[in-house]
Amino acid sequence: MENKSEQHIELFTKFLSGESTRKEYEQLLSWLNESAENREEFFNYQKIWNKTNKPLETFFPDSEQAWKVFSEKNGIVQEKLKVTKSHHYSISSFYKAAAVLLMGIGLAITLKMVYFSKDMVEISAGNDQVKKVVLPDSSEVWLNKNSQITYSENFNLDNRVVNLTGEAFFEVKKAEGRRFTIYAGNSKTEVVGTSFNIKENENSEVEVAVATGRVAFSPKNEDRTVFLLPGEKASVGSLKNITKQKIENENFRSWQNNQLTFNDVVLNQVFNTLEQHYAIDMDIKSPTLLNCHYTGNFKELTIEEVMEILAASANFSYQESDGVYHISGEGCDPEM
Repeated sequence: MENKSEQHIELFTKFLSGESTRKEYEQLLSWLNESAENREEFFNYQKIWNKTNKPLETFFPDSEQAWKVFSEKNGIVQEKLKVTKSHHYSISSFYKAAAVLLMGIGLAITLKMVYFSKDMVEISAGNDQVKKVVLPDSSEVWLNKNSQITYSENFNLDNRVVNLTGEAFFEVKKAEGRRFTIYAGNSKTEVVGTSFNIKENENSEVEVAVATGRVAFSPKNEDRTVFLLPGEKASVGSLKNITKQKIENENFRSWQNNQLTFNDVVLNQVFNTLEQHYAIDMDIKSPTLLNCHYTGNFKELTIEEVMEILAASANFSYQESDGVYHISGEGCDPEM
């Protein structure tokens, strides 16, 4: 702190309190881009700021008062800031959006993501692979096909924050009570140590299904939170509405562990699960087949092996043509 110029401290404080003019904002970004030492200086300052000030609540807090409080708490001798709000430039839509983002996921993380991308780690899974990733804190992540995560290089030092696109299964390690946060679509998921699946659908809906532990799930940048236990799931849509329910199909992580389990479920659910897991289509010639119940477990089997077992158990026949399985048989009485 003693080596900082008063000009830089003033820029830091006005930005953190939301009172930067456009010119000051650009000055700060230019200075940050000059060297890694400058960026480190700013982020160290921001850590202290977070410990001595409340989170940003508006776009225009009282920077004069904020600077006074901060200076007193950190032993900084400084003349009273002179801020003339009438001289401020109007904030553009981009700047407002950036401010909302900063409040939502934390200033340091956002700045590094937006302006210093070289400090971010990006890991992707291809269109034909499931990739396992071990994070710096020893947490494990399985990325489904065409999915991606990004996190800061200082992930295990100051924060545990991951940004997800697509679908992933997390096994989070406990780390001295520090939370682990995942941002996906319009959602935020927070845990300490647990395992769960997060999936971002094409319609912008994000679903979390819990395998072990306890999960806090909420719309991004909002206080509405639901807590999920094993066997429960919740989703957030594009309108940030939350729905919570029990997990009816326990095969939500079959893509990750390559295992399918059915416990007295109707063949309709079995066939739907097989379609999703193996990326195939089912053509059911006899609707009464969907009333039959099945109990069984398949681990690391091909679709052909699964179909042979099912056909023998449920007394039906099938033919495959161009990825479509045509199924016929007598079926079952729905009352049985």
